[in-house]
Amino acid sequence: MGSVRKSIFYSLGQNYFLMVLQLITSMVLARILKPDEVGIFSVAAALSALASVVRDFGVAEYLIQETNLTCDKIRAALTINISISWLMAAGMFGGSFFAQEFYAEAGVGSVMRVLACNFLLIPFGAVTMAYFRRQMDFAPGFKISIVAGVSSSLASVVMGFAGLSYMSLAYSSLLGVVITVAMSFAMRPAELPRWPGLKEVRGVLAFGGFASGIYIFGQLGRSAPDLIIGRTASMGDVGFFSRANGLLEMFARTVMSAVHGVALPFFSATRREGGNVSEGLLKTVLMTTSIGWPFYAICACLALPAIRVLYGDQWDAAVPLMRVLCVAMAVDLVMLMSTEVLLALSQVKKSSLLQVSMQVLRILIMLGAAPFGLTAICYGIVVASLLNVGLAFHFLSSSIPLHWRDVAKALFPACGITATAAVGALVGLALGEAVSNWQIIHLGTGGGMALLATLACMWLTDHPYSYELRLLLARLPFGPWKKEAE
Repeated sequence: MGSVRKSIFYSLGQNYFLMVLQLITSMVLARILKPDEVGIFSVAAALSALASVVRDFGVAEYLIQETNLTCDKIRAALTINISISWLMAAGMFGGSFFAQEFYAEAGVGSVMRVLACNFLLIPFGAVTMAYFRRQMDFAPGFKISIVAGVSSSLASVVMGFAGLSYMSLAYSSLLGVVITVAMSFAMRPAELPRWPGLKEVRGVLAFGGFASGIYIFGQLGRSAPDLIIGRTASMGDVGFFSRANGLLEMFARTVMSAVHGVALPFFSATRREGGNVSEGLLKTVLMTTSIGWPFYAICACLALPAIRVLYGDQWDAAVPLMRVLCVAMAVDLVMLMSTEVLLALSQVKKSSLLQVSMQVLRILIMLGAAPFGLTAICYGIVVASLLNVGLAFHFLSSSIPLHWRDVAKALFPACGITATAAVGALVGLALGEAVSNWQIIHLGTGGGMALLATLACMWLTDHPYSYELRLLLARLPFGPWKKEAE
């Protein structure tokens, strides 16, 4: 348990720092770049993200879950990673000319050609980073991400002020990759093979062929809104959706990606040691929804002051979109770890089929909603999320002992915390509006009251997080906390 707590601490620390950094960077860039400029980069980045998932080809997941990892298997993984990454680099470069014609925007192609350079470099650090994750050693990744994130953010702001428009985001992304690869080389463990090999390639290909399908379709579902909106509406609409979705995605990329980063190694280790995977999944559901649901409820209540404070009133059109997306993302948390559980059980085919089914359903619903406008697409995402929870439960219950009543029991604590957080946010917002016209005051009072209400509810209901809170307070040099924790 200690190693899991330490791993999550590093992962959360890294992601929280990057969230704050990204938030500050976004606030500055939102006042430099126009909605259509943000939209151009968002479309190109969505296409790059799809190619990035193909590039990985499930290599990281293979290295993490493999029970008998040998040097030959690591060399084979590096061979596959380099081959597919360079193929994707060529595909990105060549496809950029088609993309700029398809979207009638030359900027999409220009950004894609710069992002294609990332694929030439990434494989030389990807295997090392996956090896660290397998060992549950998250400290090196923490250091690398901090340095690369700060450098990339500073570069994007400087280039944005210099007038490079959406290209500032492309060049800063490339800089971040260069730094990540260089630092991973410097921290590479001595026992890790340095050269590629062919001996175990067949095994990596067999796993990666199915595992990559999981993440390709997962990323396709995440990228679909930008790609569909960019084609059926305008780059400005993509920009508004990107701002609404991006603020919420910060949470997914911090708290939830931290949990994701530890989940597969944790579930795999639980399986290898003969533990109860079902019990681990239900605990994960309880812990993630107890954080995620209150967060999304607060975001929905404070959407207007949040958007205005962070990005300015020129982004007001993102407010109603953000409120609808809060519902969709809250629903997604219920079965968030379904594919990781199936992968940990080595049921890669079933995991792949689940992801394909979920994302095809999601895309079809969005395409059906697209003719009715941007808001309709967001409501379509909510419908898809609800249906996908049922689909994921069906797949999981056929592989592990899992019942709806157990899931409902795991969700129950989050319901009370979420209601309390929403009431706190609304009360705080009303108080803020009564004393000032400043949006930052509205956001501060609403957020502050919501946070206090959330923590109080966890404490009074003896939620599992209250134990972690007591441990944290016990470190304070004053107060009754030490005695209570003991």
